[in-house]
Amino acid sequence: MPRTRKVVAGVVAFAVAIPVSAQAGSEDPILDAANSARAKHGLASLRASPSLHRSASAFARHLMRTQHFAHANRIHASSRFRTLGENLAIRLGSRRWRPRSVVHAWMHSPGHRALMLSRGFRYGGAGCARGRFGGRKAVICVLHLGSP
Repeated sequence: MPRTRKVVAGVVAFAVAIPVSAQAGSEDPILDAANSARAKHGLASLRASPSLHRSASAFARHLMRTQHFAHANRIHASSRFRTLGENLAIRLGSRRWRPRSVVHAWMHSPGHRALMLSRGFRYGGAGCARGRFGGRKAVICVLHLGSP
């Protein structure tokens, strides 16, 4: 019998980007920044999930390739997760900034904030894709959250 999985998504997308140099120090700098925000609110850190990292990275590339920016109907992650969540961000242009700016923007959006600060999520993974979106330089970032 297939398991039913609940998917929740952030409501608002913000324009954000990550410079290549900021990604050099961490395997998942957005997840690190999300965990920093969670710690400030007394929450446990999200554990890095290779499955969620792969699904977030693949979805970011898909959004860039298809020139479509919207939440997924289904998050393609490990079936061990019963509940999944998704935050999206896009930055048009070439202005540089740090991964914590993505998290800062999400923290100022009620839907995104609720997902990132949910005690129900225990795992996370993020991915970004660079390219051209609508004819302009762009970065799309995706954060996938999961709970077994």
